Amino acid sequence: MKVLIPGSYDPCTRGHLDLIERAAARYEEVIAAVFINPEKSGLFPYRERVNFLRLATAHLPNVTVTFSDGMVADYVRENAIDQIVKGYRDERDLQYEKTMADYNLAHSGVGTELLPAAPAYVSVSSTAVREALASGRGIETLVPLEAAPAIRAAYEKVRKSSKMDKVTKIDGGTLKERIQEMKDFFGLDEKQSFQDLDVDNEKSCEKDRES
Repeated sequence: MKVLIPGSYDPCTRGHLDLIERAAARYEEVIAAVFINPEKSGLFPYRERVNFLRLATAHLPNVTVTFSDGMVADYVRENAIDQIVKGYRDERDLQYEKTMADYNLAHSGVGTELLPAAPAYVSVSSTAVREALASGRGIETLVPLEAAPAIRAAYEKVRKSSKMDKVTKIDGGTLKERIQEMKDFFGLDEKQSFQDLDVDNEKSCEKDRES
């Protein structure tokens, strides 16, 4: 039996790994798929999320990690999935997952098995991991140990990239936009540089001296 465990995994947590391990012990083939929502900007690029999951599940021979930017129902139909497996941490999660399960059943004909989170992981979430990273706290109790170094390294890259974006913001515009505003003010076109402005000034001064 082939089952799908879809999620955003931004990043994967110990709760995610526990769910995958439980499914791997019960089913012949498990696909853990990172689903990308183009309308949402997650913290980590999907390639990084896939890498985290592969590191975390390397000890599970019947688990395959992949990604998709489509709908779960479409993926299920196109890949001959027999069942979807999802976890939930509380009543709110359960109600949401039931709604999604009904939708996927109606559009793919495949049911969803909903498994409660193990008590040790009820408070563990990707949001908690992101908050811990942002505040400089340890994440080792929240994420699979095999993936922790990669998650930290990826976060540092994201953080530095974010800092660079902030540096290029000047008075509500990007550095490029501000430079163009200055060129417009001095009457320079896009291909001209500020050195052209100096040349024009020198020519003007020469004319003044000649006159």
